[in-house]
Amino acid sequence: MMHPATAPRYPATGGAPRQRGSAVLGWAAGAAALLLALAGGSAALEQLRSGDWFPLQTVRLDSAVQYLDPADLEEALDPFLDRGMFGLDVTGMRRAAEQLPWVASASVRRVWPDTVELSIREQAPLARWGDSALINRQAEVFRPHPDSFPGDLPRLVGVSGHEEELVAGYRQLARRFASVGFELAVLERDARGAWRAELLPEGDDEGERSVHLEMGRDQLEARVARFLEAWPLIAREQSRELASADLRYPNGFALGWRDADTATE
Repeated sequence: MMHPATAPRYPATGGAPRQRGSAVLGWAAGAAALLLALAGGSAALEQLRSGDWFPLQTVRLDSAVQYLDPADLEEALDPFLDRGMFGLDVTGMRRAAEQLPWVASASVRRVWPDTVELSIREQAPLARWGDSALINRQAEVFRPHPDSFPGDLPRLVGVSGHEEELVAGYRQLARRFASVGFELAVLERDARGAWRAELLPEGDDEGERSVHLEMGRDQLEARVARFLEAWPLIAREQSRELASADLRYPNGFALGWRDADTATE
């Protein structure tokens, strides 16, 4: 007896475990169908692989996702869902899922008699990359839809091919600036190798008191260390608010004050 194919369901993450008796019946029916296919030749085998015998009923996502839109996943997998359990291309499904920008890796397996289970490992964004992409902790750039970007990420700006340097620089400098109460909001390395940064004081979510740093190409660690060492003295300035600092001087740095035309070296 043939069973008509139906559209598979996408239940909530996890799903209730199937009873053991149902699994045994599924395996028995599968074995019987396989014997029929072997007896009937290639035509019967093709029938077995179609969605008429053992149709796929459920696609189950067994991992929680934070950024991936389930509708995008369903659209990517839809071309594979009409072949039934025997004809299912699980490799093709995995590759289709991994083409989605938010998917770092995926695995797909059959759960007899009528279910496919997916495991998704999402990308873990470290920062924005420029204006239209994200970058992860492994310095890999990926490009999901901008509407799905998390809103609280820092921004890295650099030349293609220098992603690892930007990520390493961000990790190092973010810790250093956090030690004096600054968030590293923007880190840039231009084509000449010069570094720039934008710092936000704690609690300044709108960027109204941001501090722009020019750090140059050379001696980056020493220049930042010199600035941080002097920060307790700079922070005591009560009448003016720091707007910028140029760290490229050989023996010091120049400070620019907000709403002021003068700089102090």
